[in-house]
Amino acid sequence: MPASNKAEPSPEDFAKQFHAENLTSSVYGPNNPPKDWADASLLIPHETIRREMDSMQKSVRKLVSRVDDKSYQGWQAIYFCEWYVDIFEPFVRMHHDIEEEIFFPWLAEKATLPTKKYGKSHEELLDMLKNIGVVCVAIINKKGKNCENYIRDLAMQADKLVPELRVFSRQSICKKRRKRFLRWRENTTRKLTKKW
Repeated sequence: MPASNKAEPSPEDFAKQFHAENLTSSVYGPNNPPKDWADASLLIPHETIRREMDSMQKSVRKLVSRVDDKSYQGWQAIYFCEWYVDIFEPFVRMHHDIEEEIFFPWLAEKATLPTKKYGKSHEELLDMLKNIGVVCVAIINKKGKNCENYIRDLAMQADKLVPELRVFSRQSICKKRRKRFLRWRENTTRKLTKKW
């Protein structure tokens, strides 16, 4: 494929497209915006998951507040549970599969990956996701009726899952990993640039 005549954007121009002030990331933000495709490859999927996690937690807390003030209606829990079972859990599972089967092996070919764990493993997080899904299926099967205890269980499990997912996504870019990732990025970017 012939080299493009188009100049690569500067890190500042690249970062502008992400509106760093609106990111939920604890790694990237106004003081450390994403600089190139390598940063974006980590930021975009994790940013999406974090935003959905925040929505999930708000939704479950709202369900609990409706149970508490007696304004709860079954359809509210069913909508949440269908979203969780049909969209959120499969998305996170697919993300996991892509990381484990494609991204991490590809990265390992280019650089040494650290082995230190900072939180729960992918498998433990997937088990937590599955447990929430089991509660959601139970609520759906009961058509949302008499599900007050299930809703409280959802809230408790979501409150455990969200911080663990945040720790896991943060561990991907701790300082040691960041340095290795930067070396890998420089090496890979030079090789790819020569090929194109």
